[in-house]
Amino acid sequence: MQTLLRPDGSKVPHLQVTVKLGQCLWRLPMLPPLMKRRCGEAECPQAAWEASDEWTECRPSCGAGERTRQVTCMAPTGDGNASEPVADSRCSAAGTKPKAVLPCSGIPCTPVWAQMPYTKCDPLSWPSTRQRDVLCLRRTSLTMYERLADEECAIVKPKPRTSRGCPRPRTSGK
Repeated sequence: MQTLLRPDGSKVPHLQVTVKLGQCLWRLPMLPPLMKRRCGEAECPQAAWEASDEWTECRPSCGAGERTRQVTCMAPTGDGNASEPVADSRCSAAGTKPKAVLPCSGIPCTPVWAQMPYTKCDPLSWPSTRQRDVLCLRRTSLTMYERLADEECAIVKPKPRTSRGCPRPRTSGK
């Protein structure tokens, strides 16, 4: 049997605690703070960052993009033979979290034609045509495009139509 001291200095008679090596006492909230820091005969193992060596392919495959990998805060399990994922806050003493995202750049993207919707036909005017914008664009990042001269896209594919005739308006049969 042992006599332990509470944080306020009072004694706790006849309290006996048996702990297997590798089990941390910090999981027992009724013990004084000093005892919560020890695991058997050694200090409690700390959580640490684990970063995968495997990075994803650059996304998108052309223009500026990013590669990612898994970075997890891991802490030893109660038996000390394995580890498990825990909240990132548990790794505060382990230093700066390793990068999980890196910028990358692939080959320049092929320009494409971006076709906007046609304007509406005027039912009071016939014959008439409806118009639309057709722009030559190239992807520069995941969400950004740059506008190019039409000649850049024309090398890849002819420019789509920018105008189209409107159908004849229906007349009432009265």
